[in-house]
Amino acid sequence: MKTNNLMQTYFKMMKEEDDLLFEKTHGAMEILKKEFSDFCGCPYCGSLNKQQHSSQFCIGKRLPYFECRECGLVYPYPRLTMEKLHERINSPSKNFFYSRIYRRGILTNHEPISQNRSLSMKAAEIFDYEVNLLKSFKKNGQILEVGCADGYFLKKLEKAGFMVKGIEPNEILYSYACKSMMLDVACGTFEAQRLKPEFFDIVIFRDTFYHLFDPRRALEKTHQILKDGGIILIKTFNIGSFSIQNFPEASQGINPLDVPINGSLATYKRMIEAWGFKVMRICFLKENLTNYLRRKDILQASDEMIPLKLIYAALDYCFWLYLRALKKTRNIIIIAKKI
Repeated sequence: MKTNNLMQTYFKMMKEEDDLLFEKTHGAMEILKKEFSDFCGCPYCGSLNKQQHSSQFCIGKRLPYFECRECGLVYPYPRLTMEKLHERINSPSKNFFYSRIYRRGILTNHEPISQNRSLSMKAAEIFDYEVNLLKSFKKNGQILEVGCADGYFLKKLEKAGFMVKGIEPNEILYSYACKSMMLDVACGTFEAQRLKPEFFDIVIFRDTFYHLFDPRRALEKTHQILKDGGIILIKTFNIGSFSIQNFPEASQGINPLDVPINGSLATYKRMIEAWGFKVMRICFLKENLTNYLRRKDILQASDEMIPLKLIYAALDYCFWLYLRALKKTRNIIIIAKKI
């Protein structure tokens, strides 16, 4: 099966799974079935005081997003129950997809399968950047990565001199991390793990924090298992970013069924600092304006033309500098210290 066919099959299976969660009412309006719905308030502060989030971010979403008026967190309402959210981690579509890409070695070099990415840095380059970033705070020590996927990043950390442990809820990814990467990985969710208090020097959430059902409990648990002066790294997307607010394409991969929490940089900072952490550094990852303009057919793909290629590269670099100055890049890394 070719890569494009694989992606098409995966998205078709995923849509079929999503369809089973909804029922149609009068007027063909879709609502989440009651047995899968959680009608509690804000996932972080519990407040029921909310307003519908209106931006380009919400276009095409089957569940409406709301913003908590108390803490600023953005979340779907209703959202999936915790049981159903965790069940979807090992859904047939995800297991089909992961089994195919690892059997065929598509991710050997960790290049994006889809070109629908806003990052101008390749995945492997980002991993190297983050390893060096962590080593600027801790030269060695015990690291826990929550949602370590196939273990590729953990392996880089291990080679850099850290002692590593991972948690991965998807069984295929867990098996790959253990057997192929030869790593110490536990299968399950972060919430279900029994971990030693004050044992780890660093806890990492790379593109996993927004999958958590209870971010308040996760931050509390992270504080408990970190040593004094320990580091938490959260890599996530910034819902207050320029691209998410203005380009619907920037949030196409954000499915409210799987992403129960979202936040702006300011919201994440408040949440982290409320649980006894001090934010030490915020990194704003690069993104390409020209990718968005091409999707809108404002620019044509002309990478083979050297003059235009240089102009586009300069445009992207200036765009990133502008967003970094505004603190509005799509992808951010927050590093905080336990105090």
